[in-house]
Amino acid sequence: MAPLRRRGAGKRVPEAAAMLLDAVGRGYRSLIKEGDLETSPALQARLTAMQMLYLERAHGSDGHASVVSSMFDELRKALDAHRLGPVATRFGEELLAAVDLEQGRYRGRPVDAPTIDSLYARRDEATLRRFVDRLPSKSLRDEARRRVVRLEIAASPFPELRAHGEQVEERVLQQGTNRIGLADQSASRAWLDPQKTAVRGVLVRQDVWRQAATLFGYGGDGPRVSVLPEVSLRDALWIEVPGWSRPVTLCQAPRLIDPTPCVDATDVRIENPLAYLDRGGAFRFVDQITSRDAVSLAGAGRHFMLPVSVGGHRLVSIDWALQFERPENIVFSASRDGKGPDLDVTVDRTDPVRFSLTIVREGAVYRAVVEAGDLPAFRVASRGAPGSDGMAGASGSDGTGGLDGRAQIARRHPVPMVPAAMMGATVTGGPMAAPAATAGTSTSKSTVAR
Repeated sequence: MAPLRRRGAGKRVPEAAAMLLDAVGRGYRSLIKEGDLETSPALQARLTAMQMLYLERAHGSDGHASVVSSMFDELRKALDAHRLGPVATRFGEELLAAVDLEQGRYRGRPVDAPTIDSLYARRDEATLRRFVDRLPSKSLRDEARRRVVRLEIAASPFPELRAHGEQVEERVLQQGTNRIGLADQSASRAWLDPQKTAVRGVLVRQDVWRQAATLFGYGGDGPRVSVLPEVSLRDALWIEVPGWSRPVTLCQAPRLIDPTPCVDATDVRIENPLAYLDRGGAFRFVDQITSRDAVSLAGAGRHFMLPVSVGGHRLVSIDWALQFERPENIVFSASRDGKGPDLDVTVDRTDPVRFSLTIVREGAVYRAVVEAGDLPAFRVASRGAPGSDGMAGASGSDGTGGLDGRAQIARRHPVPMVPAAMMGATVTGGPMAAPAATAGTSTSKSTVAR
């Protein structure tokens, strides 16, 4: 096998990344030979994770040649000799096919334009996408990308794409997406599919001492079920644009080579200062708000409203429930003189379901919002300094001596018949036993004589 060459091989590969790939390679080599791999979903999932880590690594990143080259040579020999089971064979062939592509080879032959055309004729889009990802030649990668776009256009549910296939093809190859220009054709309607987003409400988490708060989206029936730091609106926000036969959503990443008509995330705006949409189409909250903003938000009611504009026109408003997490108790400690600080506390019922509190201590203002159901467990307190230790108490007097013990045989039960084998034996406990003596005496025993 010829020495492996990678695109970007002349660049220095970080040593830590190389060592990680070495470790993954050793684990892969051991796991693919496991007999249980053929029937164990857990082992197959582990091998899949290792394989995807290697296949999706950055171009130019690889393990040390002394490790990966020997691993690939060993794997190739095992496949040629049919020493692996069906599952292991599938994994091994997929890995070696990707390794060969990075050297510009496919099934033992150099990749050229006829190779790409034959895959296109067979509609083998998966292999063409691997060509786009791994071939070292840019011109061949571009040809593979073009064939992928053509296959996607042919399979699209939009008849408009097939009617203008050549223009769409060039647009996608140049821009990476088939973005609809909303300057010439405005969107007419938009809606959010609740089945495509896990968010059911907004949770406000307060830091009273820093006078700041953080917003999270939550799923399920309440904020304690799951907290979601971000939510993708792709495939959740749908938009109708005149001239297109079907509604469209936000554009995919250019690397996914998708000619489906779409709206770019930069054309969508969240009209709420506490949230925004990033360039990837993910909905995010601002990193932090002040406690004053949190109190204002509480006064707006039980709903968190998110008006959404598309192409400069407000078309839909997202309505999520609003919930405030109970803040920690606000306890102020005493100053040096031992007296607890004076507090001025104002409680305002901003809404039937929640209260806002303003606490002033020596000019410093602290604000918090508490849900009505959390109010019984919430405390605002001024705590004095701990008291000093008291004087040691006097020693106690000596105790009195105990009484003499005396033996007593219980008469509450009839004396049982004694078997001949026990004649002369000493019996302790049971109805014949004497009670324990008082302190300072020895325990008496009852003896049954013959």
